[in-house]
Amino acid sequence: MSKERAAQIAEKDAVKYEQMKRDAEIAKTMMEEHERLIKEENAAEEKRNKVKAQYNRDLEKQLEEQGKKKQEAYEQLLKEKLMIDEIVRKIYEEDQLERQQKLEKVNTIRRYIEEFKKEQALWRKKKHEEMEGENRKIIEFAKMQQQREEDRMAKVQESEEKRLQLQNMRLEEMLRQREDLEQVQQELYQEEQAEIHKKKLKVSFGN
Repeated sequence: MSKERAAQIAEKDAVKYEQMKRDAEIAKTMMEEHERLIKEENAAEEKRNKVKAQYNRDLEKQLEEQGKKKQEAYEQLLKEKLMIDEIVRKIYEEDQLERQQKLEKVNTIRRYIEEFKKEQALWRKKKHEEMEGENRKIIEFAKMQQQREEDRMAKVQESEEKRLQLQNMRLEEMLRQREDLEQVQQELYQEEQAEIHKKKLKVSFGN
């Protein structure tokens, strides 16, 4: 694997890691926002309960003070109570709607986190498979290099054996030629000696 390819893969992984990191930060922020909304909702609910309790106390106090003096005043108070109850009911419905929206938001966050975890698992699996693939390529390349080296060494050994064989053949040829030359020289020497001996015999018999 070339350095350029490795750099590209590393850069791609770094970009994806930064994206995952940003996604995790977004998820954390959304969870914190959800917790803040829950706290605000609880505080508002407590405040409404206090207001309602105070109103009931005030109403009971007024009824005790007025008693049966003014039926119309009682009916007016009752009407006001109904109006307040209607207001409370509307507030409750609005709170229910807000609660439903918050719940949907929480579910959205939960789905987002689950999808994030799935994507992270898939990324890790893909990364593991890529690493295994790269390891296989490295092993195959090493085997190929080893085979090439073995083939090269075999050729070198074969060439060396041929060179030594040729050298031995040349040496044997030189020795054979040398023996032939020595034999010819020996034969010439013997012929010369025979000729000299022959001449001496002629001289001896001539005298």
